[in-house]
Amino acid sequence: MVFDVAEIKRMNQLWDDFLHAWPLERVKNMTLEQYSSAGNKETFTYWLESRLQDLGSIWGGSAFKFGVYGRNDKSKKESDITITFGENYAWYTSWGKTEQDAFIVARKAIVNIIECVQKGDLRAIDNIKFGTAVKWKIAFQYQNREKPKVLMVFKKEMLETSLEGGGAKRTFSELNTALLNKMPSDTDLFNYSSTIWLKWADQVRIWKISHGTDLFTDEENTMLLKEKLVIVSELTKKGQGNAFINEAKIGDYIYLCYGSKRIVLIGKITGPATDTPKGKEWKSRPYMIIKEAQKSGSYEGDKRGWSPNYNSTFARFGADDLKLFEKNILKPFFDLTIEDVTNENTDNGENMEPPKSQNKFDLNTILYGPPGTGKTYKTVLEAARRMKPDRIFSDSDYKGAQKIFNEHRGTRIEFVTFHQNYSYEEFIQGLRPKLEGNGQLSFELKDGLFKKMAVNALFEYYKHAKKGVQNSNSSNVVEENEIFLDFVAYLKSKDNKEYQSISGAPIVLSGVSVNDNLEFKHANSSRIYTVSGGRLLKLFKTYPDISKMENINDNIRNAIGGCNSTVYWVALKEYIEFRKKDNAINGALEDESYEELNYESKKQLLNTLITGGELSRLADVKNDDVPQYVLIVDEINRANISRVFGELISLIEPDKRSHGAYPLICTLPSGEPFIVPSNLHIIGTMNTADKSIALLDIALRRRFSFISAYPDPELVGVREKEILQVINQQIIKMKNRDFQIGHSYFMEDEKKQFDLLATMNNKVIPLLMEYFMNDEKEVIKILVNAGLIIDESKFPIEVTGKKI
Repeated sequence: MVFDVAEIKRMNQLWDDFLHAWPLERVKNMTLEQYSSAGNKETFTYWLESRLQDLGSIWGGSAFKFGVYGRNDKSKKESDITITFGENYAWYTSWGKTEQDAFIVARKAIVNIIECVQKGDLRAIDNIKFGTAVKWKIAFQYQNREKPKVLMVFKKEMLETSLEGGGAKRTFSELNTALLNKMPSDTDLFNYSSTIWLKWADQVRIWKISHGTDLFTDEENTMLLKEKLVIVSELTKKGQGNAFINEAKIGDYIYLCYGSKRIVLIGKITGPATDTPKGKEWKSRPYMIIKEAQKSGSYEGDKRGWSPNYNSTFARFGADDLKLFEKNILKPFFDLTIEDVTNENTDNGENMEPPKSQNKFDLNTILYGPPGTGKTYKTVLEAARRMKPDRIFSDSDYKGAQKIFNEHRGTRIEFVTFHQNYSYEEFIQGLRPKLEGNGQLSFELKDGLFKKMAVNALFEYYKHAKKGVQNSNSSNVVEENEIFLDFVAYLKSKDNKEYQSISGAPIVLSGVSVNDNLEFKHANSSRIYTVSGGRLLKLFKTYPDISKMENINDNIRNAIGGCNSTVYWVALKEYIEFRKKDNAINGALEDESYEELNYESKKQLLNTLITGGELSRLADVKNDDVPQYVLIVDEINRANISRVFGELISLIEPDKRSHGAYPLICTLPSGEPFIVPSNLHIIGTMNTADKSIALLDIALRRRFSFISAYPDPELVGVREKEILQVINQQIIKMKNRDFQIGHSYFMEDEKKQFDLLATMNNKVIPLLMEYFMNDEKEVIKILVNAGLIIDESKFPIEVTGKKI
């Protein structure tokens, strides 16, 4: 994009025309109507944005960039704490109570900008509160052309790209000055600014993708738009298929068209290419919408390799093409500039980045909606997304998600359905009946599903921490913890459990607690003293050589606090002796053996670490470095939540988990420590026909995020859409949205064709009768309004056909 002499002359004339129309004195005295007025092409803001766009574009984005603007759309809009809508104007609320107040603020800032640039004080402009692009556009137009201070580029990132050594920490004025100092003496301001724009544009990756005019059916195109997928055959000629699969990167921009027939949207690729049900050679990629086309109709502009009227499926723009693309497609169809696209000014508020880690997902989520809306179906997708956080699973990639789900079901993914009698004992821990060999009934302490998952998930951090020890060839608390457990096993196996204190008095090991704490007592005494593994290891760290102790009582108490120093001295002495044995340290677990380690051994290792106050050793391991676990709780609202969750209701909060800001450890009734790991996700489903969200336990509501799942008759595979829609419209009027009929009732089974009469009589009518307390008149009214023929002589009600 090089400007020749004639073009430069035209641009300078345009500059002169603006200054003639808007000299500084007129700006100082302009009125609100002269500043901005809907439909007036002579206003100050119209000049800046439209008539001067060839001198550096600030096109697109929100009109609030001008602080206050005249409204074209006079429909009533709600104001809030940031923006105010009047009858004819809209403005930033902080700029004043009225449009006139806001305009005075804007005019004062503009005059200040002009005076600053004419004095050469660019630093002051940095601090003026006004839209960045607008204020530097004003500064550019009012500067001294003979000694320019401002480039014809109003996006900070563009300036940073051209500055060697980077410029991210520099202000806009500093970047301008640094780059203008590098401008060659034989180059004019317009062409030098153009080289800066082109250098930035060369890094912008935008692709055209066409779904053709007859390649896909209308139903397929509707499905692809709903699922936010673009699709190309890998056999597409001239390397276009390969470019779609391998060359296009996550984060690249696309514009989608159906040949020249229709331009659809601007988007951003968010995932890799995956297989599609359309056929083996067809690949799809997910995207996020930046903006849908605001203009309908076919494209009739220049014919280029990237234009809709060129016979190409997938083509990338060069930097030199972007201005023409902006002129022919972005502005007329989307009211956007290239800068707007890369600023990701989305109309729908979507997050444009694909999830990069599990932290992008809420740890506690509930899918809620009426029966038959695919909540349980969607849990498979949600679980797969958490198991593989770097992969995008769209709704159409259900088979891929199901493969991940089935692969980990029973290990890292568990599924449970709550019911009215489900209890804390089944979910976390409790006494369960056991029939002995002699026929006698006894009770044993058993861990529930959630407790087992929590231990297995937390142990992933332990394994990773141990791997770090092995890689560094040094011992730490994790390694020492395992040696201590071997020490406990050694003491339990010994026949002689009597030891001598430093004074020679007999000390007896009377037992080992459930948490592997050692229990000692003096001979001929009933009083038992506990030696915890964590405190003993802390003492060993301070005194690995017991002979270095000068005053046993003071030394031990100073190292670990108040305790019975006699029994701790005995335990330390025996531990040091045990470590000297040849097989002691070598007996510590190697990483390879962890996969075969049973549940009780994992729990034993973790309990010792936690009770020793060394949980921080696991917190040093990053969440991204360990596998994720998912517990799916179907029908979560059917159980007594308070009874099932118990103390867990606090522990599941993200900041109370193992890697949260305030990790919380509780003691279970068994005396075992318990903490919920940060890599364990809970996904629940909730039938709103059973219970509204408003009726849920407040404690549960506060700790879960909620994703709605309501009927969607537009989904691919839904039959008799009109009947479903009318039935649900009637239900909403008579009850509310939570009692609708789900679309899955009207979906065709893969093994047999959809049978409307069987669906209505065997599934829908019984549900409606339940909803309306067996009121046949109400149910008949709904069915008749949906165009169905009813045989009222039958009981229960029977649908015999539908009206044509």
